[in-house]
Formats: sequence, C-alpha cells, structure tokens
Amino acid sequence: MNEVKQTFSVWRRRGGVALVAALACVVAGCGRSPQADPKRAAVSGVVTFRGKPLPAGTISFESANSPMASSALIDAGGKYSTDRVPIGACKVSVSTSSVRYGNPGAYVAIPEKYGDVATSGLTTDIKAGENENVNFQL
Repeated sequence: MNEVKQTFSVWRRRGGVALVAALACVVAGCGRSPQADPKRAAVSGVVTFRGKPLPAGTISFESANSPMASSALIDAGGKYSTDRVPIGACKVSVSTSSVRYGNPGAYVAIPEKYGDVATSGLTTDIKAGENENVNFQL
C-alpha cells in the first residue's frame, strides 16, 4: 500500500508539472505567431544595382499617408523580407552606408539619392496580405 501511495505521489508531481507546462503553452499561445497588425502587410523582393543583386544594405518603407514606417535588411542575394510594411502608398529608400564599416566586403556604393525617401524616386503600393516580388532596380 505504501508503494502505491509513493507511485501516486511521484505521478502527481510529474503530472502537475506537465499540466502547468501545458497550461502555460495554451495561455502564451505556444506555436502561434502574434496577431498581425491590420494596418501592415508582408512584403518581400529583391534589390538590384546596375543589374546585380545588392549584397547588403537596408530598405525602408514610409507611408505616404501616415507616420508609419518599416525597414528590412537586404541579404547577400539582394533579398529582403518583412511583415511590418504600412498598407497603401509608400515611399521607399535604400541605404548601404551602415555596411561600409560594419561589413566592408559587402559594401557597394550607391548614389546618395536612394538613401532618402524624399529623393529616391522609389515608390510602391502595398496591399493587405502577402506582397511578393516587390523588386527595386537602382
């Protein structure tokens, strides 16, 4: 009888820990991504300069109609991806200045005009949901 009590006690402790862990996952939303902002969308694409993928840098999107903005890093293949771009008309800028000293092997000098949304001449219209192949040629 003592053996049964001891086994039950061990099971209860282990079961209690498992139950608490399971409840924590449910409460925290284990395995689920956070609810997306309804005013923002996912955008991905490629940035090229003189016909070649830009190997590093930052692309920024600024809403033409609100103070919302978002940025994403450009990878070695010129690709970028973010799920935080404001929906609607956006002005776009591309900068490589941060790469110049942080990763000089990937640095490509591009005209300064692309680093500011006011002078870049780059724009896009972002729809709700997924926006793929939003590419920019500099």
